[in-house]
Amino acid sequence: MIRRIRTFLITAAAIIGLQGAAHAQGVAMAVDRTGDVEVSAAGKAARLNVLDYLPPDAELRLTAGAAATLVYLASSQEWQFTGPGRYQLKAGQPAVLQGAAPKARGVPAPSAQAMAKMEPAQRERMALGAVVMRASGPLRIVSPNDMDLLDTRPTLLWQ
Repeated sequence: MIRRIRTFLITAAAIIGLQGAAHAQGVAMAVDRTGDVEVSAAGKAARLNVLDYLPPDAELRLTAGAAATLVYLASSQEWQFTGPGRYQLKAGQPAVLQGAAPKARGVPAPSAQAMAKMEPAQRERMALGAVVMRASGPLRIVSPNDMDLLDTRPTLLWQ
């Protein structure tokens, strides 16, 4: 009986922790950046990187000639920013502090049915692509390396 209660409590704590982590992801995600784009959140300023999650009320600063594209996670709405300008990321849409208004573009969110129709190998490749895009360093092919391939679909190993 005590073992079941302990298991239940551990499971509940894990679920609560995961919900907090999902909530901490942010209001938007950067999908493209050109030029110097800086994001300020919680008193810290940093360069905007592709696939960064941006928290609510973060401030986006673009220099002249810079551009950034963000997708709001709740609505799948894509926003295209061009510099120079300053913007604050509100929960529903960005607010213009200085510069031209961002352009909104509707992006159809992939439905659960569309994801379910994908082959498992497709889902694995998509997940691997996301990991590769978030990787900190360049990739290096390990195998097959410096050899002729006869197979039309070889298995590649990366490091």
